[in-house]
Amino acid sequence: MKSKSFHKKLTASYIYLLAALAAIMLLGFVLTVWFSVLPSMRITMQSKTNELSNRLDEQCSYLMTAVDSAFLSLNNLDSSVLFPESGGSLQKYNSINNVLYLTRQMYDGVLMMFLFDTDGIVYADNSLLEAELGSSFDSEYHNVLEDKRGKTYSFGLRELPLSEEGEPVLLVGKMLRYIDNIRKIGYIYACAESSTLQKLYEEQMICAGQRIYLCDENGTVLSSTESDALGTSLDISYNDRVLDWFDGNLWLCQRKVVESLHAELILLIPALELYKSSGISAIAVLAALLIGLAVAMVQAGSITKRTLAPLTALTNTANEINEGNMQVRCDESSESTEIAVLSKSFNSMLDRIEQLISRLDTVHREKLRTELAVQQNKIQPHFLYNVLNTISAMCEMEQGEDASRISHMAAEYYRSVLSDGQDIVSIEQELEHVQLYFDITSHSRSDKIEYTLCCEPEAARLPIPKMTIQPLVENAVKHAFFRPGGNKLDVSVSVRGGQEVTIIVADNGVGMDTAHFEEVLSGRCEGHFGLYSVRRCMELLCGGQYSIEAISEKMKGTEIILRYNAGCISANGREHD
Repeated sequence: MKSKSFHKKLTASYIYLLAALAAIMLLGFVLTVWFSVLPSMRITMQSKTNELSNRLDEQCSYLMTAVDSAFLSLNNLDSSVLFPESGGSLQKYNSINNVLYLTRQMYDGVLMMFLFDTDGIVYADNSLLEAELGSSFDSEYHNVLEDKRGKTYSFGLRELPLSEEGEPVLLVGKMLRYIDNIRKIGYIYACAESSTLQKLYEEQMICAGQRIYLCDENGTVLSSTESDALGTSLDISYNDRVLDWFDGNLWLCQRKVVESLHAELILLIPALELYKSSGISAIAVLAALLIGLAVAMVQAGSITKRTLAPLTALTNTANEINEGNMQVRCDESSESTEIAVLSKSFNSMLDRIEQLISRLDTVHREKLRTELAVQQNKIQPHFLYNVLNTISAMCEMEQGEDASRISHMAAEYYRSVLSDGQDIVSIEQELEHVQLYFDITSHSRSDKIEYTLCCEPEAARLPIPKMTIQPLVENAVKHAFFRPGGNKLDVSVSVRGGQEVTIIVADNGVGMDTAHFEEVLSGRCEGHFGLYSVRRCMELLCGGQYSIEAISEKMKGTEIILRYNAGCISANGREHD
């Protein structure tokens, strides 16, 4: 299992520390802007608001002057023109329209001037405007002027017929009386061009994104730098807060009531402009902050890497050892650091562990060799005892020639079996032992056994523990046949995949019970020591890569099937040699 990277943890700690320092620096920058830039911006906004309010008052006064000028010009007309008795209405119409036209030409920025006389007739220098005003102008304006008793009055921003794009315009009016006889002439009105307000707004712009609103007492927008806001209700809190949330953004807000327009002037600047307006100093602080943070992160990674490089190497070595590589070692440093001492101690421990493993492996091999030799040596005296009994019986029956022949066969058999002290032989050699065994057995039994030995060429040179097939054959010869004739025994050896060997010893004897076979393999059954020895030798050399089983049927015969991996025999055989 791989350990968690301490390198990553330490690097993350450095980064968290640097992030905290960066946050503190950023907070300091924000507070600096708040306490230094914000007051300056507030003063600028207040100044711009006052200046715009004054300019709006001036514009209103300018229109009032235009109305008063028209009033004086009309009073200069003869009373017979203004109050004709009969047939003089055309002269009156032309005279009044001429005064209105000349006055409008004298005052730039005046959109239109018009007059309603006491009979409700409209006078203007535009016939289309006269018709429109005559049908749609609100007479309530006349009542307001009546209450003002001849004073010039500002209505503020009002929506009038034929105004540009339907935008409200600045409207002023005055009730007119003829000075000589105090007789009422009518009501005169003047309104400014809508572009005039926009020009005033542009003159007072502080920064990009700035907004200006003129709202009535209900918060309805009468005029604004944002054309789509006209007629809408401004959703902004009416308090003295420095910052206000509006239209999804944070704004600096400045307000002032413009009495002449009966409206409130609201100036909004995006809060982000605080940092932009702080100029190069803010950019320099942010740039220095980012550069310093980047350099610090690089240095943190470099320092961490240099500090933890020996520990990382030690961890990698431990992982390799965990995967089974006992030859790997840590790089030892000449420095007297804690990790260097740990690396040297780790290498020393590995050397001692490797020595102990080598010793244990040697002891295990010796133990394995000894036990294998013991099992094989147990088989040989058993067979020798049987041969000597046969020779002794022949001598008593004065069959000296047969006894001599068996003695020579036994000598040849044991010479072959001993195999110059080798524990592992080839399958071909093992089958030669079996052949000699059959030759000897044929002289010691009264019944005849027909046998066959069959081996695939690929299997002949594969390794097998000495005395493996012969005990299986001997077990069949001794325990399977109890009738005088017709006894058959077949031995076959095959290989699959170059290493998987299958040995079958089949007889047509009396058969055996499966439970009895398991007892024989476990060594708990007397008289069948050969099968137990074969199982034990295979277990010592092959571990779990072998199997031995019996397929038997009463009075029909038995098959002993031994399977093993010759590769295991080769590897362990080299250890025993």
